[in-house]
Amino acid sequence: MKIVFIGATPQARVYKQVIALKRKYKIKISLICFRYDKILFKGIFDKVTILPKGDPFSQIVEYLNTNKLDVIHLFSDKLSIANAVIQSKIPYVFDPYDYFLEQENMSKKELLTHWQIITSSANAILLRYDENIKNNSFFKQLNLENKLIVQMYDYCLEDYFIKKSQTRENRIVHIGYVSKISASEAFSATKFDKVALTVAPIIPYDIFCSLWSDEFELLKKEYITVKNQLKDSFNLYPTLSQQELNQRISTYKYGSYIHDPIVKNINTAYIKCSVGNKIFNYLEAGLPIITTSELESSSNFVKKYKIGFCLESMYSLKNNIKNIELSYEEFLSNCYEVREKQLNIMTHIYKLYELYCKVRG
Repeated sequence: MKIVFIGATPQARVYKQVIALKRKYKIKISLICFRYDKILFKGIFDKVTILPKGDPFSQIVEYLNTNKLDVIHLFSDKLSIANAVIQSKIPYVFDPYDYFLEQENMSKKELLTHWQIITSSANAILLRYDENIKNNSFFKQLNLENKLIVQMYDYCLEDYFIKKSQTRENRIVHIGYVSKISASEAFSATKFDKVALTVAPIIPYDIFCSLWSDEFELLKKEYITVKNQLKDSFNLYPTLSQQELNQRISTYKYGSYIHDPIVKNINTAYIKCSVGNKIFNYLEAGLPIITTSELESSSNFVKKYKIGFCLESMYSLKNNIKNIELSYEEFLSNCYEVREKQLNIMTHIYKLYELYCKVRG
């Protein structure tokens, strides 16, 4: 089987999918994108094609017309890319990394049309969201009742497992993925300064940002006032490679997936229905998770597998710290257990392979 992954910038989710597919099945996989992490993705694709800046439509069309392919795995919501895929008539699986994120300068009507174009032509949709996404009002308007939809989280990859650490600092770590827009806009939108000022006095709080270096420098200047207030209880670090990141955060006691309830400009579908990739980063590193009830699906996920503690809100951390400490060893043991089988991507990769087989016909 020959598959091509097409999108703007492949995330760790793509890396895990490709590694797992190649380890379990005889399959050739190529990549078309604007840019990618050459260290992370070194040697895993059979072929990589870098798109030029601007409109990539013609180059994608040419590639698809001159290469015999069975299925396209579309991980981009850019219409310029999607239209080329649609025109090719090759069956495609649509795998939106962050579903229903608002497009810049786009009205709700335009946004709905945008997503309808991509989803209506897709042979199948691969969702990293929980089943409750189907109750989302925007999702309902897409009229996907008869569409083949498969739910698949990012899961854990054994390559990144960190063995049980004997020394852990009593600190909480947050991994922040905000690289798509400028640091000042992204970071102020998610109000990590407010979270840090609330959490760090109770448990020292550090953030690792997934940012390009120039964005990080901008962010660092913007947050110097928070650092001055919190001193050694708060640190801000630039992005690391996946393995370096997991190794580094394994020395922490907790992983943070805490939302500031005052923030209203984050998409409701994301807040209510997403089980974030950072949860699996924490599991790979062996960290129990502290989350908040506003993150509905993520908090339910944490409670289901008993891998951490769900707070009513970030403001209730102080009143619950003793309960968290009492359950810590149980949470820690469960983290190591569930990542091996139940939440290991090798256990679930058959879903994606079988989806390819169905859409290929």
